[in-house]
Amino acid sequence: MKVCATLILVALSSFMGSPAVAAAHSHGTGELSVAVEDGLVDILLTAPLADLVGRERAPETATERAEVLRRRDALIAAPLFSFEGAACTRDATSFVLPQPFLTATDVDPVLESSGGDSDALKADAHPEEHDEDHDQAHHDRGDGTPGGEVHEDGLVSWRYRCDGNPVAVEVNFEPLAPLVQLHTQTLTDAGPRALDLRPDARRVPLR
Repeated sequence: MKVCATLILVALSSFMGSPAVAAAHSHGTGELSVAVEDGLVDILLTAPLADLVGRERAPETATERAEVLRRRDALIAAPLFSFEGAACTRDATSFVLPQPFLTATDVDPVLESSGGDSDALKADAHPEEHDEDHDQAHHDRGDGTPGGEVHEDGLVSWRYRCDGNPVAVEVNFEPLAPLVQLHTQTLTDAGPRALDLRPDARRVPLR
């Protein structure tokens, strides 16, 4: 079986547009999934956009867009994972934004770490030319309901190639602040496992 590929597909399909995401939304808390197979490690992090990029409403100005990019790039580049029992090299990273967040900003849903960062979120050169429907979209909730707060999650994924299956991975919480808890599930040759991670309990056994 292909554990890593299956986990990625299941997580992405359940994440995008799923009402369960909004129901589980809790600031400071994220969901981490780790799959290991044949020297490949896939890691998925789902968390409130406020914790990942500092906001949950779609950015409306060039300054806001630049800050989203800065936070995104810092998270992608951060040394978040330390592996035990194998030498691992990061092979790919992607950042996924939910569709309501994208609708207002015209962003590709998957922002690859190797992509052109300067064009990933484009500033609006003529904000005064927005029509009435477009303006209203900026003030609607993600579900189309006018007013109220917006609660949106983002997803970041990493793939590592290792010279064997690692024994464990340790998560560095410092770059993840303000996240302070990660509900974690692993899928390895030993089967599925669930545990909670905190800054003082960061180790995830993988065997």
